[in-house]
Amino acid sequence: MTVEKELFFKSEKGIGNEDWYFLAKDSETGEEYVHHEWSRGGLKGYTSREEKLVLAEFLKKFGTAQAHLRELLQKRAS
Repeated sequence: MTVEKELFFKSEKGIGNEDWYFLAKDSETGEEYVHHEWSRGGLKGYTSREEKLVLAEFLKKFGTAQAHLRELLQKRAS
């Protein structure tokens, strides 16, 4: 399986706290979804995680990352 990812939003909050949001597409199934990676730093050390989010569920929310994704999807549709 090959996954193509396109970064649509990055948030840097300082001290190792960062988020990356990608529009991802599974080349085998054609499924599109949001791939979210994040890292957190601080006094207790550094952690990083990633998760797969359902595209429609992600777009039901309103925030900066969702606004950037809507903009990307509008550009693709034009």
